[in-house]
Amino acid sequence: MIRERYNITTQTNLEFVPGSEGILLRPVHEMRDFRALAGSASKSWTVDEMLKRLKELREENALGAF
Repeated sequence: MIRERYNITTQTNLEFVPGSEGILLRPVHEMRDFRALAGSASKSWTVDEMLKRLKELREENALGAF
């Protein structure tokens, strides 16, 4: 069913977004504390890979600011 396909549980907070074709429902992703993310990528990424990705994200963010 749709709940299983999109991993929506009774605990999932949903946002209702009106649109031209109807209402879009999407999960609300809570902002997690930055400290909770510390080390989360260290099991799969090397330091060099993390630094490269950080540089990419900074460049994307700088381009979007203008």
